Amino acid sequence: MINTPGEVAASYRSIGKNKAELSAGKLLILGVLAGMFIALAAAAANTASCMAGTPAAGKLIAGMVFPAGLIMVLTAGGELFTGDCLMVISVLEKETTLGRMLRCWALVYLGNLAGSLFVAWAVSASGQLWLFSGTLAAATIRTAAAKTALSFGSAFLLGVFCNFLVCIAVWCSFAGKTLMDKTAGIFFPIMLFVVSGFEHSVANMYYISAGLFAMGNETCAAAAAQAGVDTAGLSWSAFFLRNLLPVTLGNIAGGSLLVGSVYWAVYLRKGRYKKEREEGIIATETDVEKNMLRRIVKDKSGILTKAYCKEADASICGAVVSLEEYREAHTVLCFVGRAEEIDTRSILMNALRSGKRLTVPRCTAKGQMQAYEIRSLRDLSPGKYGILEPQQHCELVAAEDIDFGVIPCVSCDLDGNRLGHGGGYYDRYLSGGHFPTAVICRHDTLCDRVPCEEHDIKVDMVVTEKTVCRVKNNEKNR
Repeated sequence: MINTPGEVAASYRSIGKNKAELSAGKLLILGVLAGMFIALAAAAANTASCMAGTPAAGKLIAGMVFPAGLIMVLTAGGELFTGDCLMVISVLEKETTLGRMLRCWALVYLGNLAGSLFVAWAVSASGQLWLFSGTLAAATIRTAAAKTALSFGSAFLLGVFCNFLVCIAVWCSFAGKTLMDKTAGIFFPIMLFVVSGFEHSVANMYYISAGLFAMGNETCAAAAAQAGVDTAGLSWSAFFLRNLLPVTLGNIAGGSLLVGSVYWAVYLRKGRYKKEREEGIIATETDVEKNMLRRIVKDKSGILTKAYCKEADASICGAVVSLEEYREAHTVLCFVGRAEEIDTRSILMNALRSGKRLTVPRCTAKGQMQAYEIRSLRDLSPGKYGILEPQQHCELVAAEDIDFGVIPCVSCDLDGNRLGHGGGYYDRYLSGGHFPTAVICRHDTLCDRVPCEEHDIKVDMVVTEKTVCRVKNNEKNR
């Protein structure tokens, strides 16, 4: 499975923070490398497309070659200004500051420029532009002249669309877990921007400077003149002021506003926690992390098939009733699963058929629950939050009388840390009990690590459709 959009958003909080904390030297070096990667991809795209029969064919060929640049940046290692526009997520999450983000942008931008200019100069000095008897040189100069002839507004808007797609490509690469996943995620958005003729500031650092260096070579300049290229507006000042400035501003708008800020608002912004932080109420960093993890798991759960859930639930319930602790228990506590939760009816029916004393939780106050005995599923009716609960005539059972408990979760890890819905009902209840507990969770919604605090109660067993994991050294929770 790939990472969900919510997981990508969550991971970028720390990615952006780590970028902002890199030293100036590392940012410059990584910026130079990324500039070279993009410049080399641009040089290859120009070379591959300059002999195409039609402009559309040339764009398509270039679009199939140029994505190699961003693939190298994201897999070999480099810092690219346009991709780093996503750092706005870390700023909005208060993981870093606006000043540190701007520092990172400036250093990376300078590194990208240096790397691109070096490749452009080296390509021109090496004679590579004279491939195909000057056709490549003429095409390189024609591209540079066309880019510097754009109006400020056109260059800005083309920059917006370009970095929207570039940041989507970066986002898709973070969704992937293998090199092939990442390559596929990068390739198509980048191909779209190249074929569409959108403007990328770092790519233009190569495209335009390569044309300017080529104009300094009499042979290349003559080839461009013979091909009818109008170079009247092509100059270093036009490069920086008429193209690079508006394209850079457009790239910032497209990446930071249309991708970074939008995805932050969708996946990370939480009004309740924002209010609590502002008012100094109890929302800790762990609270925020748990809430974010709940959204991630919800995204995962939303794509699970009904067939998988049905099969997994049956296997999980079968594993529970086979546990020694369950078989030997006289009094069992078991929740009633909601629509999105594991269907526990087979456990409930097994307990009733086996002559066990079956108890089910009922919410008695905010954050408080008690266990009540039921003798039939007809003793259940919808209660708080629409959960099926024991009716009023059912008898209260003290926590110390329970021998085994089946506990729900949104997710959990194999160390017995459980992520609930956030009300604290089970943590408060289990803190007063001393019976063995098993949390049940579908394997595809397990987490590597659930954040926990001192008051969180671990369970003794984690049961999925694939495994029964017994938690070691859990006496401290009892």
